[in-house]
Amino acid sequence: MKKYAGENKELGPLAASISIQYGKQPDIENEWKSIIEIENVDERRKRIDLLLEKLEQNAEQNGFFGPKQEVLISALHNNVVLFNDKEMYYQFFDILRNFSELNKDGQQFTEGAIIKKAIEETEKAYWGGLGSNRNTRLAKTKAEVVDDEYRIPSISNLKGQNCSACVERAVMAHNLWLLTGKTSYFINVSASECDFGQESDEYKNDGHAFSIVEYDGKYRLFDLSMNNICMLQGNPIEDIENGKPLKVEGPAVNNPGYYANYSKLEQEMV
Repeated sequence: MKKYAGENKELGPLAASISIQYGKQPDIENEWKSIIEIENVDERRKRIDLLLEKLEQNAEQNGFFGPKQEVLISALHNNVVLFNDKEMYYQFFDILRNFSELNKDGQQFTEGAIIKKAIEETEKAYWGGLGSNRNTRLAKTKAEVVDDEYRIPSISNLKGQNCSACVERAVMAHNLWLLTGKTSYFINVSASECDFGQESDEYKNDGHAFSIVEYDGKYRLFDLSMNNICMLQGNPIEDIENGKPLKVEGPAVNNPGYYANYSKLEQEMV
């Protein structure tokens, strides 16, 4: 599902300064557990494919970014990509399987913590690190016209290039959380809602994308680009929609200006 907030939200998605794509796929909370128990790689991937198909078919309700949905990764340059590379999902389940195996004896981590760690490691593995080279990223996501056909590049063009940025990382995290049956929110904030504390032309037109995941009755900010993974107070989605800042449990987040409603930011310590 999608919703829009910020200034001019009544004019629709093109004028909204904040867009949120969100949802949850029902009845799959334990699916990932049975998938990681499958030892045969080919059989495991077949089950992953079936799970992906289920989410893709219900994407309008669960908020999943399917392989045919165009993802705008640079509004300034109008670059779009397709998240059509299954390899990221295969990597995720392999890593999730390894972490779960390591945790079986000691039982040191909760399921949520295992999934969170697996997503972090999958992002690093797929992107080839969490660096961000703007020029490489833009060059590899530039659409081409071949035989009069407009071809949108695949996200796989960025695989292993160490040049991903916030949108790609947030979309991947969002999709991976959804695959484990959690409720996830992909949030894209336009430059008009951000305060980067930068005077240079390089940053003044930047917005920011991040995800918020909800499970066990709690909301968590999940933003690898800014290295912000933390608990949130109250209902942060309602806060964003109503022009209020995110309220963080514990120390203030890094680079708070990257989030909506920064001018009204009030960090609360608990």
